[in-house]
Amino acid sequence: MYALSQNLLDKNRILSLVERELGLSLKLADDPQIKEWILQEQNPEIQYRAEQQLESYRRFFRDKAWFLAIRSSGNYYAKTPDTIEVMVSSLTPDNPADRWFYRTLEENRDFSLNVDHNVMLKENRVWINVLVRDFDGTALGIAGCGMNLTAFLETLVAQKNPGITSVIINSSGDLQAHPDERLINHNAEVTKDSDKIDIYSLIDEPEDREVLRQYIEETASGDSVRTFTLSLEGKKVLSALGSIPELGWYNLVLLDQDNLFSLTDFLPLAAVILISLLTILASVIFTINRLILRPLGNLTKAAAVVAEGSYDTNLPVKTRDEIGLLSVSFNTMTEKIRHYTNNLEEMISQRTRELQNSNLLLAESQKKIIDSIEYAKLIQNSILPTPGELGRRFKNYFTLLKPLDLVGGDFYFFRDLGYDFCIAVVDCTGHGVPGAFMTMMVNALLNRIIDTLPEAGPAEMLLQLHRLVKQTLRSENEVAHLDNGLDIALGRYNREKNQFIFAGGGLPMYVAEGEEVTEYPGNKIRLGFSSSKDNLEIKEHAITLSQNQRFYLLSDGILDLPGGDKGFGLGKTRLAEIIKGGCKIDPSKQEEFFLKEFSNYQGDHGQRDDITFLGFSLSLSKEK
Repeated sequence: MYALSQNLLDKNRILSLVERELGLSLKLADDPQIKEWILQEQNPEIQYRAEQQLESYRRFFRDKAWFLAIRSSGNYYAKTPDTIEVMVSSLTPDNPADRWFYRTLEENRDFSLNVDHNVMLKENRVWINVLVRDFDGTALGIAGCGMNLTAFLETLVAQKNPGITSVIINSSGDLQAHPDERLINHNAEVTKDSDKIDIYSLIDEPEDREVLRQYIEETASGDSVRTFTLSLEGKKVLSALGSIPELGWYNLVLLDQDNLFSLTDFLPLAAVILISLLTILASVIFTINRLILRPLGNLTKAAAVVAEGSYDTNLPVKTRDEIGLLSVSFNTMTEKIRHYTNNLEEMISQRTRELQNSNLLLAESQKKIIDSIEYAKLIQNSILPTPGELGRRFKNYFTLLKPLDLVGGDFYFFRDLGYDFCIAVVDCTGHGVPGAFMTMMVNALLNRIIDTLPEAGPAEMLLQLHRLVKQTLRSENEVAHLDNGLDIALGRYNREKNQFIFAGGGLPMYVAEGEEVTEYPGNKIRLGFSSSKDNLEIKEHAITLSQNQRFYLLSDGILDLPGGDKGFGLGKTRLAEIIKGGCKIDPSKQEEFFLKEFSNYQGDHGQRDDITFLGFSLSLSKEK
């Protein structure tokens, strides 16, 4: 337990020392003036401003030192309290002492900490290396600060308590901080990794080295601390290993129990604590018995009397503390039980009558609402084209209209224009009664547009419809908050050109010819919504007609039809495959075919949206 506490204490000391310097270094590396100098290193005016800014940062760094290494030129700038001017040197990939710079650039980590021997400054320091990045994330160089290694070691691993040793290592076991400064100075001065002294070389037993390697992997996330025993310099020491993931370091606390403490050190303290605990325990028992246990015993006896059916029991209230309040609550409870017992039958009869009256009112209200919606359904159905109207213009056709509620926001539209005709599937925002109101309005506006512009193509008709819906829904201030609109698939038969011209607003059209199915997508526009601009770009598709073509218009309730194992929507790919399969079916049986296919896909999943699906073949005779 002591080792765990010491490990956590060391971790917090490390973070408190480094995080402030790291924060300042990150701010320095992100300073626009520093980046400007790196990009224009030879500009003396920019360099002067940058050095002034760096001097400002230096005043706040713990050891009053900064450095900046530029990738493009290889120049290394640094300043410490011991230097009057900014020192400049060159970094080269061939110089072993400069490997830290190129290795840091290659690793491309936002920041790292490095212990090295700086030839130019002739000192050992812990350097915080932060990548300076361009606006696109490219590494321009490295900036940061240095902390004197001696002060760093004193803060991190210096211990006045005998028997406690703190060691800082990285994931490879390299020593980052150790009470023996000779080890750190040695590792900072050597250039070859093979010449460095790591933690494993200080451990006596190979088995202990493997245990340490395993625990380094297990504690990498920083969520746990591992305790175990190591053999160091011929002694068994209790060890605690914890990770500092913010720095990529590990804190290893070593406890020599022989020097740390002995049992006799704790005997006087243990005696005082034992006597104090016994005195406190006796006082607590006496107080609890007088203030809590005795009143609770009386309360238990009274509750037993009430349980036997005697509701006239009352407890005396002697205090206003929690026990007294509990006694008051008990007396109130027995009074209510006595009242309910005496008047229970009458209360039940009264409550039953109230519930019956409420149910009658609810049933009557529900019947009125259902009757109104049923009548609204009759009115909505009256705007749909009759079988006779459709039969005069199509060789064969079918219509599937299945609202989510009794009424809905989907409908199909047909208008005979003599030689030509218009046909559409419309999906208005909303379901139920609000959607039904929208359908009545849109149907009236479509007929108005055709009456006003009988020669207009589908694109122009959709543009006029978009403007009229916006004007209609936003004409009064009290409905200015509404934002409703529609999706539509609109086609016009042009007998003179032998073409079927299509334009869609959010809805597609499918044309099947033989076993080939072609999708004509609708424009990605929002018709009627106040957020849409008035002048929309709408594309038309002109399809030259032939005898074996079959046309399909639909609302997005078909594409969103839930089904399959996970309830995903039907989608365009599955719909195209179903239409392709329907081409092999006799036209008179296609309605039954599509109903069965949609039902098989939907399975037990509930309907999400209004559904409209319209299929037809054009009669290409020259007569009307």
